[in-house]
Amino acid sequence: MNMNPSPSTSVGGILLPMNSLNRYGHLDENMRLRSQVSDNIIKYRDLRKMSNATLALEARVSKSHLGNVLRCENNPSLEWLLSIATVLGVKVEDLVREYHAESPSSYCT
Repeated sequence: MNMNPSPSTSVGGILLPMNSLNRYGHLDENMRLRSQVSDNIIKYRDLRKMSNATLALEARVSKSHLGNVLRCENNPSLEWLLSIATVLGVKVEDLVREYHAESPSSYCT
């Protein structure tokens, strides 16, 4: 059993896996997109005053997968995004569109 934790680095005080950074030490495009999707799901979920449990139940997705997506740990499929968007009453494009929050999601970056 490997007791050594995977290599990680701190960005903005948040511990991230080393593989989330590109060779220049910046967050890679995948992580940036994960963060955008997370921020947008949270924004629309909060506007509808929904809990994660309610959103997952109505979208017929796993609560744990929803949590993993919101923490930028998993990449959502298009089918998964469509289920979430439908419940939130928005288009999939709205979930992947860049969102400029005053304070970015504390879940990701």
